[in-house]
Order: sequence, then structure tokens, then C-alpha cells
Amino acid sequence: MTCLPPQVSQGLRVVGPCFRHRHQLVFSWLLVLHSSEGARANRQALARHGPAHLAYRQSRRLLCAASWCTQTVRWWCADQALQALRPPADGLRSLVGDSTLKGKRGQKPPVAQNTPLSQRHPAVFGFRVVLLMAPGDGDRLPVDFAVLRRKDAPDDQTEDALGRQMLHDFRRPVWCQEVVVTADAAYASQADMALIQELGYGYVLALPRPWAFADGKALKALVTHLPCGQ
Repeated sequence: MTCLPPQVSQGLRVVGPCFRHRHQLVFSWLLVLHSSEGARANRQALARHGPAHLAYRQSRRLLCAASWCTQTVRWWCADQALQALRPPADGLRSLVGDSTLKGKRGQKPPVAQNTPLSQRHPAVFGFRVVLLMAPGDGDRLPVDFAVLRRKDAPDDQTEDALGRQMLHDFRRPVWCQEVVVTADAAYASQADMALIQELGYGYVLALPRPWAFADGKALKALVTHLPCGQ
């Protein structure tokens, strides 16, 4: 591949002020190569599918640069993708909070740590990513994400806190009339419930059974517990 598709270069022109030098061109090529070859190749292999004047070290220089705001570009890409989807007739937008585990990347990954999958599984060395996704038409579109830092890192935050920040930063589409948040028990906390109520969103969460209602009655006494899969 030696030429960017016109729709890509035209569509990404608006994010030009976020980059310096030739970083916008490198970013555009990364998106195109990931779309066509990303399922079968890493960045070194992707560079071999692109033009000869864009080497692997240039994509690495882009990703390591502190001069551009990855969050702004990520939000813009997610907003463009949401606008391209067909709006539902009921005006409802669902948001799913979840996390995923990735194996280590490179010899000395800066954020990798021993992460236990559950009480019955041994710890896995890798890094965890917290995701906020918008499901639709059988797919889940990631609208935001964050990496869980090590416990000894100065900017360490819990999975619950990162999900709460992404939920606060989310901007609903203009057609959206109602938002419903779906997540497992890892995101069920008093702070999360307060934020959801403040934003005016609905929710479907796995709540801890010892929780109590405002009148003091326990949750497990009023709500029937359903096993997983129901």
C-alpha cells in the first residue's frame, strides 16, 4: 500500500492540530494498516505493508510522543463511529463497563503485573485494560479505555474509579434520550450508584447481596438471586 484512501485523509484532517511534524500522516497510516492487517500482525509487521518511507521507528516515535493528546483523538474517533451507526428507534444508548487481560508486550513492560483471574485460577503476568463500550448491531464499540497501573505507581487507581471517570467523561449522541449502564459486580459501589443517579442514567448491575435499601431491609431479602446465565 502506497497511498492513503481519500476518505481517510479527508476525515482525519480535523484532528491535524493535535499532532506535530508528520505525526498525523503516521497516525493515519496506523489506522489504515490496523484495519486491513491488524488481526494478523504487530506494528513491526504492519510497517512492512505500508509505504517504504514510513518505517517502524516512526510509529514508535508517534506512540511515545507527549506532544499529542491520545484521549482527545480517541474520543473524537469514538464520536465519529457512534454517529455513523444507525440510531435506535427508542433513543436508548447502552454502555457496558468491563475489563480485559492482555499478555505482556516486550521484554520490560512498564505496566505489567501479576493479575489473579479469580480465586480458583493462578495469577497471570500481564496488564489489565478497563473498557467502556457501546453495543449495537451485534458489535461492541469501545468509546473509552484506561490501563490499570501497578499498586506502587503514583497514579494508581482502582478499576472501579477508572470506570467511573470514563462514565463521567462520556458524551451522549444528540439523538440519545436515555442511557443504561451495564456492568458486573466489580463496578457496583456506592460511588458508582451516586454518579449514575447524578447523571440520570439507568443501570443493570450485579449488586452485592449484603447491601440494604434506604429502609434498612437487606437486598437479599427482597430480590431473588439468579445464577449466572439467567
